[in-house]
Order: sequence, then C-alpha cells, then structure tokens
Amino acid sequence: MGRFELHDACMAGDVDKVKSILEATPDKVNARGPKNRSPLHCAAKGNSPELASLLISMGADTEARTAYKMTPLHVAAFYGSAAVIRYLLDEVKDLDINALDFGSWTSLHYACNYDRSECAALLIDSGASLTKKSAELQLVALHLAARSGNVATVEKLIKKGCNPSQRNLFYTTPLHLACQNDHLDVVRFLLASGASPDAPDEAGITPAQLTKRDDISRTLEEAVKAAVERRRPPPPPPAA
Repeated sequence: MGRFELHDACMAGDVDKVKSILEATPDKVNARGPKNRSPLHCAAKGNSPELASLLISMGADTEARTAYKMTPLHVAAFYGSAAVIRYLLDEVKDLDINALDFGSWTSLHYACNYDRSECAALLIDSGASLTKKSAELQLVALHLAARSGNVATVEKLIKKGCNPSQRNLFYTTPLHLACQNDHLDVVRFLLASGASPDAPDEAGITPAQLTKRDDISRTLEEAVKAAVERRRPPPPPPAA
C-alpha cells in the first residue's frame, strides 16, 4: 500500500477502498498526509459526505488541523464542497463553525473569498460569525464577498446585518474592493444598501479611483451627487 493511499482514496471518493484500508488498519483514520491533512480533510476536499460519515463513525477528528491550521470545515469551504459542509453542520455535534486558521480566517471567510455561494449560505444560515476579522488586514466576510463579486452572498450578508461601509485595517470598504475588481452588480447593491460612495481609505483613495469600468464610474458619480444633495443643509426659513 502506498504511503498516502488512504488520503488519495478519500480525495477520489473511493468508499470501498477507504473501507478496505480502515478495516485492515483502523488506526489510520487520523493519519496525516501531505500538508498535515487527515483523511477527513481529504474527504472534505473531494466533497464526499458518505466518506465523511464513514470516517467520523470510525473516530476521525472533526477539528483536525492541517499545516495551515485549517479544519475539515475550512477545507470544504475552500474547495466549495457544499455537500460535506451540509453534512458536518447537520450531523457533527459541537462543531466549531467559527474555528480560526493560521491567518484567523473562518470557513465563511474562505467561502466568501472563493465565491462559494452555496457554502456561504449554509454557513451563514447555521450561525457563522459575520464579524470575525482576519489577522493581517482585519477583513470580514463582506469584504471578501464584495471582492469576489458574488452579489447573492453580499446581499445575504447585508440582510443579516453586516455594515455595507465596514472598514478594514487600511480603512478599505467593501465598495472599494468591488470597484477595484469591477463588479458592477455588487457596487450597485452596496450603494443601494447605504454604502458611502466617496469614503476615502487610509491613503485618501475613494472607490471611484479604483475602477476601470466607465459604467461603474458613472454609477459612483451619480451616487456621490445624490449624497452631496442629501448632506446639503436645508435652506433657512423665509424671513418673518
């Protein structure tokens, strides 16, 4: 048997082979492979809830960590393995939905960053924290969803109470990130949700300075004009 045959079988979704290996060597259920991944990490990557169930029934550690401190739930979110996420959330008691990896990213951070809308929806609906900040840049899930361009996830996060003008370490807002990556639908939704159209970041850069699309520039220009009008003080009452 190859050194990482069990891990390879888990990634491939080969249930029969995994059963055969574990029946012969049950102590391998938490064996570590490349990047310190366990068989359950590999099943999460391969999006096999059947294998996840088998491994957990044989004692797999649901909070095992990779070399980057990722749990199986992190890995499932990273790869868009919605079926495994659903299984873990439904069937694993006391699963740490807000576990942090080496960069203080949660599974929801990964789902939002890599445009895994179904995974993000499952995590949000299961109570994942919307306010956890990454260690390096203090990014919340909304920053990452705006950057990836998934308007459905952005909408869901804001409807759950996220601040559309949330700032990161450098005062960057979700609107800055949506403009920088030319996501018109996200820009429109953020503006409609009350995001400031001209808020500068730490360097004084506004969202309009980051886009390359004329339609986004026009959208922002109109939003800034409307914001200026709203800020204008009302005229004084007529003299008596």
